[in-house]
Amino acid sequence: MSTLPQLRPAPAVTNFVGRSPRAHRSTVRVETDSGTFVGKVYVAHGKGRVSDILSDERQFLNLTEVISSESGQIEPFVAINKRYIRTLRILDEGTDSPAGA
Repeated sequence: MSTLPQLRPAPAVTNFVGRSPRAHRSTVRVETDSGTFVGKVYVAHGKGRVSDILSDERQFLNLTEVISSESGQIEPFVAINKRYIRTLRILDEGTDSPAGA
């Protein structure tokens, strides 16, 4: 009778800064010709960085909890055409969130 080998969990994979590669929300400041927007961008598992989102094939950068220089009020969602972004600054990298959160 043979015995099955004990399976051990795989070690956690970490990215270059030592964090697990999970989804998180980063707070960014986006400047366009028409105004400045401060909001949160969702960085999905596998993307890792805001710069990965800027360089992907999608035409728009999606922000949530957005304050625009024009209105000064919080808007739940704004989509900004990447073509019109002059600068983007990361204000807060955000914290890792569990998968699916």
